[in-house]
Amino acid sequence: MNTIMLFAALGLVVGIIIASCCKRETGKSVCSNLVGVSVGTAGGAIVGLLIALLVIAYMVPMRDVVYGPAKLVVMRGSNGISGTLIWSFGSSRYNFLLSTDTGRLVPSSVPAEGLVNMIEDPALNDTGSWKAIMREADQTSPLYPWALGTNYRTEIVSQEFRVPVGTVVRKFHID
Repeated sequence: MNTIMLFAALGLVVGIIIASCCKRETGKSVCSNLVGVSVGTAGGAIVGLLIALLVIAYMVPMRDVVYGPAKLVVMRGSNGISGTLIWSFGSSRYNFLLSTDTGRLVPSSVPAEGLVNMIEDPALNDTGSWKAIMREADQTSPLYPWALGTNYRTEIVSQEFRVPVGTVVRKFHID
């Protein structure tokens, strides 16, 4: 945003300079000054926008940010006794419920791909957790306030599920 304002101000200055260099004729002078100033300001803003989106946004360094761990909630099965933390039946997504600090249950889903790691942790009993590592623009960088569109560079590095041992079903069998 700062880049757009800077280039708009520079365009305004250039527009004033160009308008002051023109011939002075009564009636035409005011109109040409207004046109010169507005075209200069708009042109500067457009140049600033392009620079902020296409140049500076790619100069901002990226960093890995860890989100979580969030607590997984056991979902009761149809028999009313057993439950599951994560389920994926014939789909390309892992579905699960998260418990927030306020006690709300939030359904969530992630693509079943190579960036997802399932870890059976012997220290866990009837609980599980999920965390995600995202690569995003470093907001502490001095270039960050001058850039636009850095959120388009955000990407998932990995997602990790920690579940109790024996939770992951390795063989699927229909009786």
